[in-house]
Amino acid sequence: MNVLKNVLLPTISLIVLAFAPLGVAWSQVKVTAATPSSTVQGTISLDVVVSGSGFDSTSKAQFFVTGSTNPGGITVKKTVFRNSKEIVATIDVADTANIANFDIQVTLDSGRKGKGTTLFTVQKKFANIDPCTQVDASTFPAFTLTRPIGNSSALFVSDANGVCQKQVTGLGSNGGDFRFDPVTRQGLLISTDGLSAALLPISTPTDVQSLATFATLIVKEDLPYVAEAGWAPFAIYGAMASPDGTQVLFNEAYQHTTLGTFRNLIWICPLDLVSATAPSIDKTGCVAIHDVDPGVSVSSAWGARAGIVYLAKVASSGSGRSLYRITVATRVVEELWSRGTDIDYPRATLRADGAELLAVFERSPPPGGCSRTFVIDADTCAGNSCSVLNGQGSPAYLPTWLLDGRVAGGGQTGPDRKGKCSGSDAVVAFDPTDANGIVTTLTTGRYPNGAGGGQ
Repeated sequence: MNVLKNVLLPTISLIVLAFAPLGVAWSQVKVTAATPSSTVQGTISLDVVVSGSGFDSTSKAQFFVTGSTNPGGITVKKTVFRNSKEIVATIDVADTANIANFDIQVTLDSGRKGKGTTLFTVQKKFANIDPCTQVDASTFPAFTLTRPIGNSSALFVSDANGVCQKQVTGLGSNGGDFRFDPVTRQGLLISTDGLSAALLPISTPTDVQSLATFATLIVKEDLPYVAEAGWAPFAIYGAMASPDGTQVLFNEAYQHTTLGTFRNLIWICPLDLVSATAPSIDKTGCVAIHDVDPGVSVSSAWGARAGIVYLAKVASSGSGRSLYRITVATRVVEELWSRGTDIDYPRATLRADGAELLAVFERSPPPGGCSRTFVIDADTCAGNSCSVLNGQGSPAYLPTWLLDGRVAGGGQTGPDRKGKCSGSDAVVAFDPTDANGIVTTLTTGRYPNGAGGGQ
């Protein structure tokens, strides 16, 4: 009998624990808030931060018309776990969604669930109201982007959240580099097509003036460079205004007339935005700061501090591409950061505490294609290594800085079952110090170029 007792008691104890109330064995799932707490009919890819407690990596969010199990026209596209107190639900709201309050329910794979009532509201969409009238001028414009219109594309300027967008007419679909001075309310657009530029006065979010002229600053034959025998100017690309608007940085490609190979020179020219009615360049002041070896591709960008230029080109080890820094005054070139991968497209900004941050795009080779953007603290770089602020990188490509300190870029799909990713027709943004890889979809479009930072 004692033997049987010794066998049964542990078994009975396990059964009791298995059927114990959830509050005894595990913490309860609570749902307490949603940010934002409302939207309008027809909203696409809205990221809603759901707050509470007891969440885990299996959390799934659902939205129901309050007091029912009716989703009411809200589709949850995905749920991303941040921590035990926060998840992010990406939702689509149909044009015909219920005008109502919604409960939010969070369910875990273990079967535990929690519900918060009347945490979210869908409001009526009024088609005749310009969304730009609801946008604060301090957030507009934040970036430019290319968006399809019919069978073609056009250039738009947008506020920081992608709500207010105004088309810029008189330009091609790609405006190139974009700067905006919130004091003078004047934007600067630079195209690499012959290196031309235009000023874009913007008084309010509802006032984006059409551009009658897009003045040519310089053409490839104008540069004061005596080409070596066999090399002829081919094209100008990658133009970018300096943070203070007094200089322009760009690359010029030269092609060998018999071999067909290419080489690149990186140029800086003085930019005049004050004395002329349109931007202009003093061609005699242009200087070449770096001659790139033949056959080597390069991308360049201003640093956030005066007199610094960043490059991405082949690593000194020959494995992948590295990040380099040029001190313009001395022409000294330093290799800062190499991962043995293909990194490209550096963009710089100054943080509030004075640290210089760089967003760097890392291409993922086929067949994966799951590219990432890393944010590094450039002041920590030493020994070909830099401090990374956003963990394993964020799923975005071709980064740019917004005025509010976020990084924007092109979005991409998550890995499929074969581990492959592809670019999406979306502009996304993320916190440069977020190590969880969470991005927020701002709008549909491509090629964002931010008005902020020293990019």
